[in-house]
Amino acid sequence: MPATVSTTATVSTTREVTLTTQQRTTLRTNLRAYQQIVDQIKVLEVAKSKHKVKVDQVREDLGEQSIELDGFTVTLVAPIRKTLNQKKLIAQGVTMAQIENATEHVPVRAYTKITPPGTKDEE
Repeated sequence: MPATVSTTATVSTTREVTLTTQQRTTLRTNLRAYQQIVDQIKVLEVAKSKHKVKVDQVREDLGEQSIELDGFTVTLVAPIRKTLNQKKLIAQGVTMAQIENATEHVPVRAYTKITPPGTKDEE
């Protein structure tokens, strides 16, 4: 049986819609407010990160995995991720069809993504 080769491509279409004055105003107002909040969050995240580094340094200096103080708990979380290496499986005799048959596609919750102008995809 000859091997089949499949090619996939990603396509997108652009559809122009007409906005009412109210829709345009609502979108502009809320998108600008969203941008301001995103900018504020970035500033707060930088500040939070600086404090986190200092707190972690104290935990590390104490040589403890976890410490508690005034209701706060500071814990070093060091997970290990396991991944399935398809190339190694194929080298061991597992076919690509078997890998595809054993792969489960689980839907995830849909969400709205807003990318402000001048930013990279971050969310």
